[in-house]
Amino acid sequence: MEIAVVTGASGFVGKEVCRRLVAQGYGVRAIVRRPGSAALAGLPIEECVVEDLHDCVRSHALLAGADAVVHLAARVHRGNQEEAGADAAYHRENAEVTKMLAETAQLAGVRRFVFMSSVKALGERSGSAPLRCEDTPRPEDAYGRSKLAAEQMLAQVSAVSGLEVAIIRSPMVHGPEARANFRTLVRAIESGVPLPFAAVENRRSIVSVWNLADFVMRCLGPLPAPSCIFHVADPRPVSTPELMQLIGAGLGRKARLVPVPTTLLEWAFRATGRRAWIDRLLGSLELDTSQSFDALGWVPPHSVENGIMRSLQERRQ
Repeated sequence: MEIAVVTGASGFVGKEVCRRLVAQGYGVRAIVRRPGSAALAGLPIEECVVEDLHDCVRSHALLAGADAVVHLAARVHRGNQEEAGADAAYHRENAEVTKMLAETAQLAGVRRFVFMSSVKALGERSGSAPLRCEDTPRPEDAYGRSKLAAEQMLAQVSAVSGLEVAIIRSPMVHGPEARANFRTLVRAIESGVPLPFAAVENRRSIVSVWNLADFVMRCLGPLPAPSCIFHVADPRPVSTPELMQLIGAGLGRKARLVPVPTTLLEWAFRATGRRAWIDRLLGSLELDTSQSFDALGWVPPHSVENGIMRSLQERRQ
């Protein structure tokens, strides 16, 4: 069975997915924007370098012979997404390209299309109850809006063409090569400075790269419907202070947490122009994964504790 994996420049999720696929005996074709993005020494992976994903659309040959496509590439959430033209740029790269890639895959004879979406397609906070797959989406930035648009477009492609679609909404991914929010937390704890989050009481879903890759593999098997949306996360959510404590344990040093009222922290974030950190560090963003796991008969193979520890241990190697 041949799987085409479309992966981004950083590609740490793509690398783990490719590794799992090879281990399970699949033929793997990694479609990347730069050489070496998904290269794994000693593994039989065909690497196809494209300048942009429109090359896949223009040439069916890149996807010909594949039984499934795993689409992991995206314009990631970064910088000021409210600047002029941001919505158009994210929509073009994350929604329109995804739709064209799915249509090209279907024309090339691909049976299954697995798309990596994001919790941000649903919203930025969960409040008192975890977010369910069927909840009304309320994305708040250009990245989230583009991911939601991609999900909607894929559902339309599936309905018209019969292409089987599995959409995976993921929270923050942690692993040895993780960037963005996870790397920021690691560096803060490594610095040894006191962190004012001991009094924060929230619930946030996270997922290790190993659990996420395992879930992607499961999405290549039988699906309950032609087009599905799934939520994936580690076995349980964590609070911000617990996550920092787990990172500290993985680094072999204690996280220096001090209690500061959350109302004061909210004021400080607003006063310093860091409003986004209010949701990221103080708010809850929990996914309801029960329906997704039951539908696929899947259980996360790694605990939160083991995943964080492995992320930090392998990062040092």
